[in-house]
Amino acid sequence: MRTWTIVITLVAIGAACLSAVSPADAADLATPYVGEVTATNVYVRANAGMNSVYRIAQLSKPATVTVVGRVSGEGGKDGWLKIEPPASVYSVIAKEFVKRDAAGKAATLIGDNVWVRAGGPLVVKHSVLQARLKKGAKVTILGEVNEYYKITPPKGVYCFISERYVAKRGTTRNGQAPAVTVGPKKTATGRNIANRAASKTTEASKASRAAETVAKTKPAAALPPGELEKFNAVEVLLMAEFKKPHGARDLKGLIARYKALEIAPDSRLKPYVDYRVKYLQAVLRKVAQRAEYVKVLRAATAEQKALEMRRTTLEIDTVAAEEMIYAAEGVLAPSVIYTGGPTGPKRYI
Repeated sequence: MRTWTIVITLVAIGAACLSAVSPADAADLATPYVGEVTATNVYVRANAGMNSVYRIAQLSKPATVTVVGRVSGEGGKDGWLKIEPPASVYSVIAKEFVKRDAAGKAATLIGDNVWVRAGGPLVVKHSVLQARLKKGAKVTILGEVNEYYKITPPKGVYCFISERYVAKRGTTRNGQAPAVTVGPKKTATGRNIANRAASKTTEASKASRAAETVAKTKPAAALPPGELEKFNAVEVLLMAEFKKPHGARDLKGLIARYKALEIAPDSRLKPYVDYRVKYLQAVLRKVAQRAEYVKVLRAATAEQKALEMRRTTLEIDTVAAEEMIYAAEGVLAPSVIYTGGPTGPKRYI
């Protein structure tokens, strides 16, 4: 019964994954565009749906994504954007169906119609199916995780993100032109965009929260020379680090690099740096929790093995006691001749 329960559970999970809106069901856009994430720790999903099993990664502003399609939300709710897989997202494929080439990273499929599954920093069980590859197909290996190879997502594999937290680059959430941009971008008159928004706030820009903030406070100072470049350099290191296997990522080193930027408290880059540090610290806590879980699990497994060995020893001792050899076996019966009394003691035969 236990085996059948496991099989039924796996079938149910697979059915749930296949019944969701897949990347192939999304309406593709005539012209893809670059979208900018407008919130912190926004989930990137393998399918368009709220099921937690679809969560594979997280992005925070000012990260960007390439939008290629859209799925309408149910009941008038916000829809889902079909996007190219971000740098931290990968796919997995069973090792038994893959033969690595001599170079090491390239590999060829030796099985036919092999499932490719979703992978990423948040994936624990690789249960979400993405695509099938035919025998002879080429894949690029990024690493290993248990019985799978991590591979670059094949062509045609996409992810989803809620459209609520993505704005088309060059616009705000409500479609208006942004009132503030990062960096001292000069206009034809020589004034930067931040000062221009502060001095010429229009009725349309007042509708956005960013414009209201600028109107009520003094204009933000331009970024010091090289500050944005240093921030972008650390961002590149972040993306490269998350391509590595979980155990090889230097998260503490990344946190130290972000803190070493020494961004001024009033800098427009300060919120972005703080978001990155908080996110990496949260990931570190999850890693520590997982390590503690593994430690407890290993201790419990060792204790179980010790108990099983003790039980086996007791069973062997019991069988040995039952198989002891005696000189004779039988039932004693009183003698009818030597019944006891004057003739002598009572005897048994």
